[in-house]
Amino acid sequence: MDINIDDPLFLITNVFAVWIIAMSLGLLFAIGQCYVPEITKVRGILTRPLFFISGVFFSMQDIPKEYWSYLDWNPILHAIELTRHAAYSTYPTEAVSEFYLLACTIVLLFFALAVYHVSWKQALSR
Repeated sequence: MDINIDDPLFLITNVFAVWIIAMSLGLLFAIGQCYVPEITKVRGILTRPLFFISGVFFSMQDIPKEYWSYLDWNPILHAIELTRHAAYSTYPTEAVSEFYLLACTIVLLFFALAVYHVSWKQALSR
């Protein structure tokens, strides 16, 4: 079986963006858990729907276009669809945006680092 990735640099960029998003959200939840221990239950409730609408099980092309606006706010969906396009350049990307993925990544990273910078001493002392 021959495996060819059409754009490996773009694929690595998408994986790196998802890694930054995961680290940022993990940092935010960890700091939140220092102050509110019940945030673990909220994280579990939020994780399942976000995983389902992230596009792992289905493609945006499988969903009617009038519902794309309801799913398009999820940056992980953008990353998965763009990664599919990076692997196979014939895969359509009309529903997703690289700018949105990178903008969400930068905003989440900035917000997580800002929250950490403000509260790291109090979080460590708890």
